[in-house]
Parts: sequence; C-alpha cells; structure tokens
Amino acid sequence: MPEKTTMKRNLKFTFRSNIDTIVAYEFYESRRKNLGESFLDELNDCYKSIILNYTTYKIVHKIYRQAVLRKFPFVVLYSVDEKDIVITAVFSTIQNPNKKFK
Repeated sequence: MPEKTTMKRNLKFTFRSNIDTIVAYEFYESRRKNLGESFLDELNDCYKSIILNYTTYKIVHKIYRQAVLRKFPFVVLYSVDEKDIVITAVFSTIQNPNKKFK
C-alpha cells in the first residue's frame, strides 16, 4: 500500500494549467449543461489526492509526475519542490502526448 506523504506542500498553478482548465471546462459545458462543473469537481478531487499522496504518482518525464482523472480523458502534470506542488498542465489524453511537455 502506498505510503501517505507527511510533509504539507502548497499547491500552485502555472498560467498554462489555468488556461488548460478553462478551455476544458468551456468545452464540456458547451456539450452539456453542468458537464463542465462535473469536470471541475473531478479535477478538484484529483488535486486533493495529489496533495495527500504527491510522491505516489508515476514520474513520466524528468521531474514531472502524472495523475489521471477517472471519468474524463485528462491527466494532471505536476512537479514537486521543497515547498510546493506545481500544477504544470491539465492535459487531454486525446491530444498528441508529446505536446504535454512543451
């Protein structure tokens, strides 16, 4: 069983991760009312899990870790330093996977 992380880190967001989230929210909301809200709810649950267990997620590229959303085809890319968890991107897995690191 994965060990729970004991040191509390601050969650910070890059400009790109904020834009990624807005674009995804607007896309889902345009498809069906409240679907964007469901996306945000799941994303927030993912953030909570990252805060509690940030070391347990798979390293996918050098310093980045990846958390996968359950119901939506998205991953959250983040890095960890001494004080912070930095959300780098909220990436659609339908896109070209090489784009997520650019």
